[in-house]
Amino acid sequence: MGDRDKLNKAITLANAGDYAGAAKEMSAVSPDSPLLATTQVMSLHGVILWRGERKLEEAAAKFEKVLEQMPEDPGTLQNYNQVLIAIKVDKAKKGNQMRQAGQYAEAAEMYNSIDLDDPGS
Repeated sequence: MGDRDKLNKAITLANAGDYAGAAKEMSAVSPDSPLLATTQVMSLHGVILWRGERKLEEAAAKFEKVLEQMPEDPGTLQNYNQVLIAIKVDKAKKGNQMRQAGQYAEAAEMYNSIDLDDPGS
């Protein structure tokens, strides 16, 4: 099966909500394949990192690369904003856990690290 076929299968799996299967197909694509540098594939990889693997920082970086090339793409922009919100939520949850554990200074640092700007701005 060629790289294009693997990517098409990854798209089908991701659309069906099988992000683990999609990730497996993505990882089988040759690392030097020029297909991996296309905006569509980078966006797909961002979705897999976000929804499947919860690697939010990596997903945000993928979406940023796509937005550098296509700044007005509404789907990528929406996904990017949702990832930024998820990062903020995760930091707030971590801060809450630290506070509950009596780690007040660490919790304060975590809360202070949360960017309060609207992700769309």
